[in-house]
Order: sequence, then structure tokens, then C-alpha cells
Amino acid sequence: MKLFIYYNTGKLFWSGTVTAARNGAYAGGSWGKQTGKFDCSTPGRPANAYARAQDVTSGRWSAGVPVRVGCSVY
Repeated sequence: MKLFIYYNTGKLFWSGTVTAARNGAYAGGSWGKQTGKFDCSTPGRPANAYARAQDVTSGRWSAGVPVRVGCSVY
């Protein structure tokens, strides 16, 4: 599986690969990836990007998940 984070403008912010594994608790399996990027979404600060995954076998894409990236972390 490929994972992408795009700014709302369509410019790529980050990409990586994920190995998905079967998980009986979730239909279709589940997976996670630590990107090293900080999601700074908070009320009042709208998302400026979105994350999507692509199944490399079928070519299908997930729905986009809104995130906020590019903020300072102290």
C-alpha cells in the first residue's frame, strides 16, 4: 500500500509505503504508519492537507482524511 499526504492545493507533502495486514476486528483489515510528520489539527484551525492510501494491487484509492500539516512543534 502507498500512503500520500497532499496539501489541499494538490502538491505532495509526504509519501511512503505501508504493509497492510489482516485484522479480524476491522472489515478489510487495518494498518498504521508513523510518518514523522505532526498532525496539528485543532478546532478553529482547518485542515490544509489530506491523507490517502492507494492499494498497489488493485490501484484503488481510499477516501481522503483531512489533516493539518506544516505547523511548528515545540
